Amino acid sequence: MTVLPIVERELRVAARQPGTYWVRTGVAAAVIGIGTIIFLNTQHGPPAEAGKAVFIALTIIAGLFCLMAGARATADCLSEEKRDGTLGLLFLTDLRGFDVVAGKLVAGSLNTFYGLLAVLPMLGLPLLMGGVSASEFWRIALVLLNTLFFSLASGMFASALTKSARNAAGLCMLIVLGIGALLPLIAVILASTYNLRTPPEALMIPSPGYAMVFAFDYNYPSHKGEFLLSLTLVHGLAWIFLVAACLIVPRSWQDKAATVTQLRWRDRWLRWSLGDSTQRAQFRARLLDVNAFHWLASRSRIKPALVWAVIGALACAWIYCWMKWKSDWAEWPVFVVTALILNTLIKGWFAGEACAQLSEDRRTGSLELLLSTPLGVHDIMRGQLLALARQFLWPLVFVVSVELAFLVAGLQTRNSENDVMVCMWICGLVVLFADLAALFYLALWLSLTVRSVNRANSGAVVRIMALPWVVYFVFMMMASIASWRSSSSMNGIVAVLIWTVISLLFSGFFGLRAKLKLETQFREVATKRYAPPLSIWKRFFGTTHSAQN
Repeated sequence: MTVLPIVERELRVAARQPGTYWVRTGVAAAVIGIGTIIFLNTQHGPPAEAGKAVFIALTIIAGLFCLMAGARATADCLSEEKRDGTLGLLFLTDLRGFDVVAGKLVAGSLNTFYGLLAVLPMLGLPLLMGGVSASEFWRIALVLLNTLFFSLASGMFASALTKSARNAAGLCMLIVLGIGALLPLIAVILASTYNLRTPPEALMIPSPGYAMVFAFDYNYPSHKGEFLLSLTLVHGLAWIFLVAACLIVPRSWQDKAATVTQLRWRDRWLRWSLGDSTQRAQFRARLLDVNAFHWLASRSRIKPALVWAVIGALACAWIYCWMKWKSDWAEWPVFVVTALILNTLIKGWFAGEACAQLSEDRRTGSLELLLSTPLGVHDIMRGQLLALARQFLWPLVFVVSVELAFLVAGLQTRNSENDVMVCMWICGLVVLFADLAALFYLALWLSLTVRSVNRANSGAVVRIMALPWVVYFVFMMMASIASWRSSSSMNGIVAVLIWTVISLLFSGFFGLRAKLKLETQFREVATKRYAPPLSIWKRFFGTTHSAQN
């Protein structure tokens, strides 16, 4: 008898996938490049300080990688089986909930675990430079592994609760960011409001970052208890999520009759999100006169309100910090970080909404029915664009206005870096609009060619928002090596322009390529549900398409 049969099967499947090996190579190369840039920028000081700087920077990057891994790796493991109707078939055998959860956990976490293993050797290099002790390295490695386990377990728990891929990923992010970032933020706000000497530890200890802070040598001797308590609590929360997933999965795949109370609340939710019958009829008539797909993608009234709610919450938090710290808050670094957060939020959310409707229609077979009507490909693309404009246009106008106000406020201070900041601001806005255009076409294309909406979303975000930064870091690494040899430094404006050119090249290449494919291959790809997966190079740069299911 095989112990944990699904684990064995999923490991065999993962071992045959090229991505299992490319992830390790890519993560190791990225970490080497980032570490080299940091080292070359700090190599003029003592080797111990350079080693410490490299170690801290790589620890922060690895920690963020581990914290976000669950939403990408495990949040859709079980929910995908529910949507396909195959989860119930597993329980017709003698398999238990633990077998299914363990198998999906191992399969989903394999690439991220290998990625973390590729990071650890680079974290060990500063040991040879001094400034980092062996015990400090092993404590950080333990915290990273614990954080990864916590994130993956959160993804399994979210996947067990819901059937929707987007809801599962969103719930996982809510759990991870709520425990890892929101609780410590609340603790800091309470300490600042009530003049407490230290933030309330009850809110800080559940965060994986709390253990990471006390894992370093300069904090660990005086905070051993807090470090061990935080490490244990985070690990315990991960096991609680896994046990809950094991208990939920055998019961969550069945379709149960809704109670009277559930039906009543469902009707209330539909009336609140879609409107009553009269409002729906008026809204449908108005949008159908414009574009049929526009109505299909715009039926929910809650989507635009949700964007405004998130931006409003961020605005309230920013205003609170400004009232608390006054002039210390109104500085260029705060403006730049705020603009970066807003732009990233808008672009990531935009990409997710751009691929949601088409991906769902393709999964359910509704897309083939749409294509059998007089509705053309350009009508579908135009309708999706109008739906996105309804949801994001005015929030985008607000964000751009805020960023221009930041620029004007920053120029009021006489600073030698004003020219660089003006260039950065203008280039950032140009890249924002170019990325949004590229994300629109690329997200639509990926929603037709990949298996789930989460993969389509992450694929578009990686190509348009992440890859330019990777290329830019590689270029800056080479420039740092050249400046180290020639004792000359790169001008700040030149560095900003290089980043802008790289970003526009990626947006233009992927966006125009996706637009051309949508115009010429939309109908052909929409009807192909099964095809062999392409290699990683063809998926990123090839001209052949594949409908991966």
